[in-house]
Amino acid sequence: MTTAERIDALWRAHAEVKQREENARASAWMGTPQYIAGVPVSELTLEKYELLKANGSPFVCGGDPTDVLAWQAIWILSDEFKVGDTLARDNFFTKHAEAQIMGPLLDYFEAAFADSDLGGGKPSGIETYAAPTAHFVHMFAESYGWTVPQIMATPIGQLFQLARCIIKSKDNRAHFGSKSMEISAQIVRILNERAE
Repeated sequence: MTTAERIDALWRAHAEVKQREENARASAWMGTPQYIAGVPVSELTLEKYELLKANGSPFVCGGDPTDVLAWQAIWILSDEFKVGDTLARDNFFTKHAEAQIMGPLLDYFEAAFADSDLGGGKPSGIETYAAPTAHFVHMFAESYGWTVPQIMATPIGQLFQLARCIIKSKDNRAHFGSKSMEISAQIVRILNERAE
């Protein structure tokens, strides 16, 4: 592949990723019903995030997602979810057994975490002396006077965008990453290699 073809492919990838990022940012504020492969789900909130984390979900904890773990995540995210209600869970699984969920579920989490880079030099931008949820609760309680229940029920896509606004308002030099910026950096590296 020539350099020009590589750059052209990266520009196309950049445009696609940039559009997905912009769609994820906008949809976090729309309050429209969410679906994963036709299954109605709620937006990812800190409360749902903590439930997934407590269950060791690879979608929030890292690791290799399996079909069983994907269905566990869909159940937790579903509008029908009730802690400990095995009958409701079994009915849910029976009702949606034919859904092909892995790809759409990965897309859902990619959109939810699109703005999760909050800067600071660590992957999450959050220091490790407290849980990430504690940092969010503190940040929004301090900045906006929100209560814990308000914060826990707010879609995580909104929280990440607001967190960026809070951080930027306190430090105008703050810098945040995104997948589209990573692709732009690849293009610049290729152009620099070509110039040498």
